[in-house]
Amino acid sequence: MFSAIDLSCRLGTRELFKDINFTINPGDKIGLIGPNGAGKTTLLRIMAGDIEPDSGRFIMPKGAVTAYLPQELDKDLNACTVWEEVERAFMEVRSWEAELDLVHGRLSAMGENDCRKHEQLLEYRENLLHSLERHDSYTIDARIRQVLSGLGFSQDDFHRPLAEFSGGWIMRSSLARLLLTYPALLLLDEPTNHLDLDSVTWLEQWLGQQNCSLVLVSHDQAFLDQTVRRIFELDGGRLRIFTGNFSRYLVEKEKQAQQEETHYRNTRARARQIEKFVERFRAKATKARQVQSRIKMLEKMDLSVPDAGTASGIKFRFPDPVRSGRNVVTADGVSRLFDGTEIFSEISFTIMRGDHIGIVGPNGAGKSTLARIVAGMDRYFSGNLSYGYRVKPVYFAQHQAEELDPALTVYQTVQQVYRGDDTRILRNILGAFLFRGDDVDKRVSVLSGGEKSRLALARMLVDPGNLLIMDEPTNHLDILSKEVLRDALARFRGTFVIVSHDRAFVRNVLNKVWELRNGILREHLGGIDSYIAATTDRSGIGPAEKPGKRQRNRAKERRRAAARERALLRKKTAPLQAEIDTLETSIDSLEQEKEHLEKKLAEPAIYQRSDESRVTNLRYREVQGRLETLYQEWEAAQNRLEELRRSLSMGKKIWRGS
Repeated sequence: MFSAIDLSCRLGTRELFKDINFTINPGDKIGLIGPNGAGKTTLLRIMAGDIEPDSGRFIMPKGAVTAYLPQELDKDLNACTVWEEVERAFMEVRSWEAELDLVHGRLSAMGENDCRKHEQLLEYRENLLHSLERHDSYTIDARIRQVLSGLGFSQDDFHRPLAEFSGGWIMRSSLARLLLTYPALLLLDEPTNHLDLDSVTWLEQWLGQQNCSLVLVSHDQAFLDQTVRRIFELDGGRLRIFTGNFSRYLVEKEKQAQQEETHYRNTRARARQIEKFVERFRAKATKARQVQSRIKMLEKMDLSVPDAGTASGIKFRFPDPVRSGRNVVTADGVSRLFDGTEIFSEISFTIMRGDHIGIVGPNGAGKSTLARIVAGMDRYFSGNLSYGYRVKPVYFAQHQAEELDPALTVYQTVQQVYRGDDTRILRNILGAFLFRGDDVDKRVSVLSGGEKSRLALARMLVDPGNLLIMDEPTNHLDILSKEVLRDALARFRGTFVIVSHDRAFVRNVLNKVWELRNGILREHLGGIDSYIAATTDRSGIGPAEKPGKRQRNRAKERRRAAARERALLRKKTAPLQAEIDTLETSIDSLEQEKEHLEKKLAEPAIYQRSDESRVTNLRYREVQGRLETLYQEWEAAQNRLEELRRSLSMGKKIWRGS
């Protein structure tokens, strides 16, 4: 049993937590949650023995092994291979195996006359064999393969140097090593940040099968629901403990908030009654003792306003984007190579206005590359990709948080890209992402990684465009910020494409899921839950194996057939597409003229020249009427084009590879 007794810790002048106490029982599965900056990582490091608390103690059973996975790795692991890094979990067992080989060599070289030494070596060998058997040494290689495969490594990756992998994959190798140490207490800090959906599912099942105690910091609500049975909430320097998974915690938290609100209202009403009594009888000597008694009662009352603790009071809505054409993005036969290796080949798709698309698939499948191509950030592809009428794409990825100017304040960072005059909008957006009060005057240089991610998102959302492309936007966001962003996306009137492995975040906001796997793009109508249900029997857990030669040949033939169908589709739809292009050109010209006329009519001087103002107003009404007609014709042409495409391709907007 692990115990924390009166733990306290400060960060500079700020108190992270004070006099917190808790117990971790054998087999406990605990989710440690709280807002960014509450001290969750600090508490994990105290439990891991990396740092000492300012006061109090964390008591561990004698000989207990603790394993800790931080959010970022400090040490350089690049000198070894993936296999060697994971095999470090069995260093003691491997040393016993080496020692056993030496004993066998000495026994073979020993003469027949040294019986006493021979017996000692045989006894030593027997002890070594028992130790190896107790630790299942014969299954070590199989266990390493199982964990590495579950976390997304292919057989070809096992013996590659870690220096060839990204930081996310190096983090996976460290996670694999920690899982195989079979510690008494496993401490994981945001372990799903670098995992794809397959690997997250595999890790959930692995952790559920282990007997060790687990303390897990995660902002992935679905992952918490599947893995933990208790919640430790660290907020405002206090630790509150709830029984059940994260969903149960939300229910209990809401009940607790209602009880606190009721208690506050009752206490406040009682305080007002006492205050009236004191004011009424303060001057009467006969009531002096009762007045003093009630003043003492007031001093003992806790009249602090309860903290809401949820995102229910924080609302943010995207500005209404400019209405785009019906076809937002059209891709035809898009292929992408990287270092001579084909990531995906001959994929085609159409993104329609109002589509809310989530891209899923194993790491390395090309999800981020596809997102960058859709956003226009990656031009190194073959095939055709075009944007529809008045489409304005805006792209967000994690690296943008590191590109913020450290010399600017939070407020200045969003003010840089804001084109309006109402500064309240800026403060509302910053408030939605938990930058309030004096927080907006902080320099970017002093922000945490999570705060920088929130700020980069807020900066993008000041002027979001009508096509959002977001690559893992929730990494480093706390649960409160994710709720705000998720609710805003659910109400967004534009189009978005999101790469995310966070099931709780994308739940109820998607209407399509794109699965990119083995170079094939498949579209699933519906949300993430229906996608998982539809693919469970096909995918199982862990990454899919690479397709064999026969499967690749079939895929090539399907691509050729799809290319022929697309060529026929282009030929049949060319006249209608030309009509739409002509309409869009006319609309653009008239929109520019309308904007010019509006500027003229906004000038007071024009109304002193009656003839000019009359002619300008007349022309303005003519332009408005013509635009309404053209928009109706354009919408009708778009509908005819879409109907023709459906009839020619039997409703297929994407090559599904099946």
